[in-house]
Amino acid sequence: SFSEVTVSVLGIAITVVAIIVELAANRYTPRITDLFLGDRVNQAVMTFFVIATVLVLLVNMSLYGGHHPRAMVAVSTALMTLSLMAILPYFVYVFDFLTPTQIVGRLQDGTTSALDDVSRGGNIDRARHEVLIGVEQLGDITLNSIDKKDKPIAISTVVALSAVAERAMELKGRTPEPW
Repeated sequence: SFSEVTVSVLGIAITVVAIIVELAANRYTPRITDLFLGDRVNQAVMTFFVIATVLVLLVNMSLYGGHHPRAMVAVSTALMTLSLMAILPYFVYVFDFLTPTQIVGRLQDGTTSALDDVSRGGNIDRARHEVLIGVEQLGDITLNSIDKKDKPIAISTVVALSAVAERAMELKGRTPEPW
């Protein structure tokens, strides 16, 4: 039935994504989980899968009543079809999201963004926390990469750390005194 298929799609998506994210987090940095959960595309796709599943289940239960909601059956069919069609492109997105260079780039962008924010008068404590976490995570990825003899990732993290340091030096004159 539609509900079984839709629930299966949701289960497959959650299972595969959880395993992949956990493996990446163990290999590179636990911050990957935060990056993944904070990503708007991931939030939107998972929300879509959950809403589609709930709607299909509700419509499936209503089919045993006296009135059959034909419009809702059509919507459920469309949502189930979209769920099936979206799962493979979503997996491609997740694999791309979790490539080491993408992770390093996101960490670098988040760290330099916090530096930019404090230079514009943003919250110093939040920015300090973000910068420290970002630098720590980039350092962890560097050390893990060196330990696993993964030179390209180690080099990309050193380059990212260098870019963060350069940005911090650029903004030094524009940051508030407490920074």
